[in-house]
Amino acid sequence: MEFLHNIDFCLFEFINKDLSNTFFDWILPPFRNRDTWFPLYILLFIYLVFKFRMRSILIIVLAIAAIGAADGLSSHVLKPFVERLRPCNVPELANEFILRVNHCSGGFSFPSSHAANHFALAAFLGLVLYKKNKWFWHFGIAWAAIISFAQVYVGVHFPLDVFFGGFLGLFIGYVLYKVYLQVNKRF
Repeated sequence: MEFLHNIDFCLFEFINKDLSNTFFDWILPPFRNRDTWFPLYILLFIYLVFKFRMRSILIIVLAIAAIGAADGLSSHVLKPFVERLRPCNVPELANEFILRVNHCSGGFSFPSSHAANHFALAAFLGLVLYKKNKWFWHFGIAWAAIISFAQVYVGVHFPLDVFFGGFLGLFIGYVLYKVYLQVNKRF
C-alpha cells in the first residue's frame, strides 16, 4: 500500500505542479464543470431522439441509470467506506500543491464521482452507438479522461481516485449496455 501511495502522490505532484501552465489553468477548471457540458447534453438528447425515435426513451433512461448508479455507488457506498481525504483537505499537503478552484469539497475523494459518472455515460452511449458511430466511443472516452485529468490538475483528486472512478464507470456503463441489449431484444 505504501508503494501505491507514493506513486499516487508523485503522479499527483507531477500533474498538479509540474504540468502547470497558463493554457491548462485557463481550460481545465471549466472543463470539469457540468454546466460547461450542458449544451452537449442537450445536443446528445436531440440526436438520440431524432436517430432512435421511441427507442431513445430506453437509451436515455439507461444513460441516466448509468450516471445514477455510478454516482450512488461512488458517493454513497465507496467514499464513506474508504474515507480518503481529498488532496485539498490533507493538512500535510497544504503547501505541496496548487488548488485551482474556489472551493474544495469537504467530502471524501476515493473514488472520483466525476470520473465514475462521465466514464459510465461515455461507455454506455459509446457501446450503444458503436455500430453506426465508432467515433463516439473514442470521443466519449477522451472526454471522460480529460475531465478526470482536470480533477487531478485542479487539486481535488489524486490520480488513483480518478483511475478507479473511471474503471467503476466503465464497468457500470458496460453492465447497463448489456441490460440495453436484453431489453432491446424484446421490442
